[in-house]
Amino acid sequence: MDKKSARNLAKERVKSLSDAEKLIKSAKIASDFTDYFVSRGFKSIFIYKSVKNEVSTESVIEALLKRGIKVFVPKTSGDDMFVAEINDNTEYLPNAFGIPEPVSAATEFYGADVNVVPLVAFDEKLNRLGHGKGYYDRYLARATGKICAFAFGCQNTAALETETHDVKMHLIFTENGVLGEER
Repeated sequence: MDKKSARNLAKERVKSLSDAEKLIKSAKIASDFTDYFVSRGFKSIFIYKSVKNEVSTESVIEALLKRGIKVFVPKTSGDDMFVAEINDNTEYLPNAFGIPEPVSAATEFYGADVNVVPLVAFDEKLNRLGHGKGYYDRYLARATGKICAFAFGCQNTAALETETHDVKMHLIFTENGVLGEER
């Protein structure tokens, strides 16, 4: 499926979910992922700060910070994305896209044990379709840890068109289970 059609289809499907459905599905995904993360003894995570119509990451971030896990979130500057380590007292301001970013300084860091990114659509081959700016693909091309995405099951589409710069996910967590194999 071409990228424009896949984006439109997946966005419409997510919009059709009620806020309550999104919360319930997000809670299931967060619980499954937190269990997965903790059971494997990972020590650091790069994870997005969610916005409307994305799987919520707030409870994952909160749970991992309480366990003393190093949590890094994205911070953009022009066409580049950096990371900032956060804690319970981190202050945020919305960026140009309305995404909350830490006020604190950011740095280049690609060594998190697990990298969790958002998506607009995905397919059964674990191809991820983002919003089209390429921030996460450029970051993930240098990331050394496991690459995961959170998605609502309704974001699953027919085989996506891919390009050489597109980074395939190792695992995709949905409310229906986990796609992908342990690597």
